Amino acid sequence: MGEGVAIVPTSSEVCAPCAGVLTTLFPTGHAFGITRDDGVEILVHIGLDTVNLKGKGFTILKKKNQKVGAGEKIIKLDLNYLRNENIDYTIMIVFLDTKGKTLKLEKYGEVTAGKSIITVM
Repeated sequence: MGEGVAIVPTSSEVCAPCAGVLTTLFPTGHAFGITRDDGVEILVHIGLDTVNLKGKGFTILKKKNQKVGAGEKIIKLDLNYLRNENIDYTIMIVFLDTKGKTLKLEKYGEVTAGKSIITVM
């Protein structure tokens, strides 16, 4: 698919990793895609096999084709439900199309909403 990074969330809010348009929003809430103004396409996927939950444990806070800012809340997780069901809710951020740009990913460290961990050059 492309380069990316995985994040183990410590809060129930899944935020936009960058500003752009919410071009894909799965009705199950387990994944969404953002296209930046420069055309770079990013997929945010929450957990493993979470599509099988059919939306249980996920609350969608935004609408498809809505413009969002970096750090804006997109999905709210029911962490108690996901933990009780032994669901891995690691968040994967994958670059689907970099438009030929170079990516610089932070390897380790704490992530803060609104602060980018990814630089596209």
